[in-house]
Amino acid sequence: MDAPMAKPLGLTQRGGAWQLRIVVPADLQAHYHGRKDFRISLGRGERAQVQARAHQLRAEREAEFASVRKSINAQPLDKVTPELASAFAQGVAAKVLAQDDEAREGAEMRHVLRELVAVIDAPRARLQIPTGAPEAPQQASPFDGLSHREAEVMAGLNAAAEGQAATALARRELSAVVPLADQVARSMGLAVNWKAPDGIAALRECLGAMRNAYRDRVKRDEGEFIPTPAAPSGAPVEPAAQAHTLDDVFPLWKAERKPAPGTAKKMGYSMRLFDGCLPGRYIESLTKADATAFIAHLRKECAADKTAKDHFDNIKSLLNFAKVHLDWLQANPWEGRKVEVKQSNTRELWQGDDLVRLFKSPLFTSYRLPAMKAAGGDAAYWVPLLGLYTGARAGELCQLRLVDIAEDEGGLSLHIVRDAGDAEEGTPGTSVKNASTQRRIPVHPELVRLGFADYVAARRRAGDALLFPAVERAPGRSAAEYFSDWFAVYRGEQGVKRGYLDFHSLRHTVRTRLVDAGVDDVVADRLTGHTIHGSTGAKRYTRFGLPLLRAALSKLAYPELQLQRVYTD
Repeated sequence: MDAPMAKPLGLTQRGGAWQLRIVVPADLQAHYHGRKDFRISLGRGERAQVQARAHQLRAEREAEFASVRKSINAQPLDKVTPELASAFAQGVAAKVLAQDDEAREGAEMRHVLRELVAVIDAPRARLQIPTGAPEAPQQASPFDGLSHREAEVMAGLNAAAEGQAATALARRELSAVVPLADQVARSMGLAVNWKAPDGIAALRECLGAMRNAYRDRVKRDEGEFIPTPAAPSGAPVEPAAQAHTLDDVFPLWKAERKPAPGTAKKMGYSMRLFDGCLPGRYIESLTKADATAFIAHLRKECAADKTAKDHFDNIKSLLNFAKVHLDWLQANPWEGRKVEVKQSNTRELWQGDDLVRLFKSPLFTSYRLPAMKAAGGDAAYWVPLLGLYTGARAGELCQLRLVDIAEDEGGLSLHIVRDAGDAEEGTPGTSVKNASTQRRIPVHPELVRLGFADYVAARRRAGDALLFPAVERAPGRSAAEYFSDWFAVYRGEQGVKRGYLDFHSLRHTVRTRLVDAGVDDVVADRLTGHTIHGSTGAKRYTRFGLPLLRAALSKLAYPELQLQRVYTD
């Protein structure tokens, strides 16, 4: 006695009806436009018959997944041999005839064919006077076959397709067969350069096979038995032994570079955009043409060219890391490719009138802090002033901890640093844009006059870990995420509405005023955290101590502002 058939995975029965659920593998979901599973209704048949059908459907779908995965990871082919060209042609013929089989026997295509017949016959039905009882609807059963009318319509479709294929062959219109030929090649795990001479020769053979296959479909309509040939499997072309994906590179890059949480998050988003365009690709198989396709995809998905450039550069940096640090690539295939960004607008400098407007509100004349949570309480007063007298970024200032504020005989200084933080001390991690932006900045005498040293002391007495504890922080994002939104609203309310005059413009204003006051370019860059280029600059960079920086920063002045001390601890 035969053992009972094992129940197929994903087969369930509800209310007497059977349904089969087949999960799409995670690495293939992008290929199926984000679809996570297939749910197939199997009706109310007998258990044994339903289980047999479910096993068959699952096997077919698993074979399809394997074919798709092989197609996604297709390896570039150096040369199409005559034997391989014949295999491609055989595959094209098999695909054309298999499509015909599905149209004649497959339930889904039979349903489409019946609907097409109904659409074609609708005008005729309105013109005819019905006589007798209406004809019973035809059942889509493989035992019943096509109705006379369905077979007639299909014959017309096949004749038209055969005529088009014959015309394409007569004109040597190779583009007509490229999609089919490429599907066949990729199902064999091969990425063919169809523009190469041997690729063109293979397409000619495939075009002839396609035309003959459509002629065989017409012969089937005439009652001739034409079997469907087996699709070629070809010699299996497995990925190279050292094939890797960006998912392999990313954790190693992160462990080596130790990026800030926000940087790592952006890199992850760049990788998702890559997968949306080139799903499952091994980095060893990437070509310059793939770079072109990815750039086009980014321009479509990103609102700004600058954003597209950032994502493209992220992927390039991972590829370069795989080449230089992992030795996984002999060359970065995207080296030299870039996203062009039109520089149509640049940030402006804060001028006297705008600065006066910015600092004349009750916030700065009477320390009336805004109620808006995004303003960050005391940060609304001190962060703009710190930006005005340090040139630091909003994120660098909003993230400051009390441990980042030091004092020596010269006075206070701020430490802009990347740090993991200390959970026991309650100090969160901090981040910087890059290594060159880690620096100590002396606190300007004007900030001390306005009460900044007293504010720091008050925070220490309160036992706070953060200099600005009321600043809202978005997980994995810059500490200034919400503060920057508030500042944009605030400056607009003060009548400063030029679009390219924002908080970051304070950096450019500080550097410009320092240089205008006679401060050396390299010293100004050291204070503001700009990258210092060149070997000479790098040598001079190492000699800067706080006394020299204090002397330089003391030259920074805003005579147009008449700020009064309004802070009281």
